[in-house]
Amino acid sequence: MAISKRKVEIWLDLAATNERRGQPVGWLSSQVSPFPRSFIVTDMAFSMISKDTRLIWSISNSSDDIFVKPSLLTPLHDAAHELNLNCCKFLIESDIYDVDCRANGSVTPLMVVCTVADRNDEATAVAQYFLERGANPNALSNNLKTPFDLAMNSKNYSLANLLLRKGAVPKYASINTSEYLHQAVRCKHTEMIWRLTMLGANLFQRDKFGYTPLMIAVKANYYSGVTFFLDAARDQCTNLINFQLNDGSTCIHFAASSGFDLILKLLINRGGNCNLTCALFSTTVRPKLHPICCAVLHDRDNCVRLLLPHVDRSVLDESVLDPVMAAVIAGSSNCLDLLLDAGYPVNIPLGEIMYTYINPSYLEPIFGCKRLFTPLYEAICKGNYTSAEKLIKAGAEMTYTNHYHSPFLYALQNCNDDILLRFLLNNVDINAMSDARKCDVPDALIISLSRFKWHRLVVLLISGLDPAIKNWCKCKNGGYSLLDDILATHDINTIQELLQMLVLFSPGIPNCCREVANVVMSEPKIPTLMHLCRLAVRKNFTTSQL
Repeated sequence: MAISKRKVEIWLDLAATNERRGQPVGWLSSQVSPFPRSFIVTDMAFSMISKDTRLIWSISNSSDDIFVKPSLLTPLHDAAHELNLNCCKFLIESDIYDVDCRANGSVTPLMVVCTVADRNDEATAVAQYFLERGANPNALSNNLKTPFDLAMNSKNYSLANLLLRKGAVPKYASINTSEYLHQAVRCKHTEMIWRLTMLGANLFQRDKFGYTPLMIAVKANYYSGVTFFLDAARDQCTNLINFQLNDGSTCIHFAASSGFDLILKLLINRGGNCNLTCALFSTTVRPKLHPICCAVLHDRDNCVRLLLPHVDRSVLDESVLDPVMAAVIAGSSNCLDLLLDAGYPVNIPLGEIMYTYINPSYLEPIFGCKRLFTPLYEAICKGNYTSAEKLIKAGAEMTYTNHYHSPFLYALQNCNDDILLRFLLNNVDINAMSDARKCDVPDALIISLSRFKWHRLVVLLISGLDPAIKNWCKCKNGGYSLLDDILATHDINTIQELLQMLVLFSPGIPNCCREVANVVMSEPKIPTLMHLCRLAVRKNFTTSQL
């Protein structure tokens, strides 16, 4: 069999392409993992690399059958890998190679074309030629790979579509068709999604992450894909939407968290359950988190607006996180406005905060027995004074005496004067006392003692704070003396000045014992009628009025 000069030039063109890419003829051994690594280079392939024209002529004119050894890597496979259509045509149309000739691993040229991932259009053109020449679209390699397998792995969906049109049957594929559907959804390839679905891909099949195709489409904000799957599911549409992962997450959670309001609206209209709870932070323990809390935590006010009419309050009560608290944590002012307008409670607590070391010791009853905190406390801690003011106007409790941390006391300790003034103007109970107290002295006064912010203490006294110095000594507290605790941590001269100021807002120095009098260095006296009247009148005014 003789080969013309033009045909030899085509062979040399392929050899030059291989050399330019720095690839030997044995490219298949190192680049395509599904195929065997060991192979034998044919005489013809060697002559192509060496550009030995005389050797090509001698080999091509020899009587040895060197072109059809199935165990060898043939030049046709090399040409297919380089997507050199002219070489492929020459080798096939000259009857040198069969279109389905096999190389190591029983790999056909069509399979080789399907492995090329970076030149999709060229690969499709070469594959179409092979198929027109009768290549088997369902051929199997030794490791049970089909051309369709390889095209999908290369993400060449136009080639995969071509194979399906030419008779490729996905059921022969080594990987489940449904898994290819997940891959097509991630690439948003509408035609491939349609074909795989029509071929019977399971819409409820999970990928390695546990996601269904619909979940992948929702997470990718692939609206047309979501619509297609809902239509394809037909009477199973509701079940598909409400399909839950191991942590309880559904498509509603994904859409709400990501802010995909159009998809969320579609899911709700097609039967999505807005009250299925999921785990918080995908922990192994499954605390319940409502979808509206997911939306609020990610500041998705557009999705919160859609979910509000569908929230079941009884399910929401079981959620580990309240939506108002979630809005404060996320710093979402718009979501907070929506929730407050809808009438959501503002005092649902979250916990817990534990103080392991409290100093001075007289602060222990104020902080040691309290664990839970409310949205207002969280807003004050974050410095989100706009949200704090909204919560106060909505009726949030400003101070607590039981197991809740008091927002007012935190503001008194740590915040600027403006937010403290907001509390006073909203008639905070400045004389509140913790249930676990050791003496009947307001918490606000004890907090002020620890910080020595006397300018604030003066404001509190003017606003109606009762110093209650009659309860500082041992006589009234079963042997406990607040004065002793204060003297143990502060300078006596400072305490003396403090008590002299507090006496001005008290009926007088206690005469039950000499404990307070000795520090003030003054004898107990009968207060004047004017002073007592002034104190009595002040009790009839609110904090904001004073």
